[in-house]
Amino acid sequence: MRSHDVSVTPHEFRLLYQLASNPGQVFTRERLLAEIWQGEAFVTERSIDTLVRRLRMKIEPDPAEPTYILTVWGDGYKFAEA
Repeated sequence: MRSHDVSVTPHEFRLLYQLASNPGQVFTRERLLAEIWQGEAFVTERSIDTLVRRLRMKIEPDPAEPTYILTVWGDGYKFAEA
């Protein structure tokens, strides 16, 4: 595994921190919205999907086949367990 610095936005950082701090725990889009935007702006649950996609492009070896930020179909997202 190669390591290098990656620039992320504050929202991307909050998302990554929330998921990586709780590996294996599934977070709904609604919960992630509350945790990340904290009432800052009007956003929809699909904003989480966009944020996940952007973050995957930055940290995943192959964003089309993610190994870190995983989709839990019908529920939300989780960070892979070690």
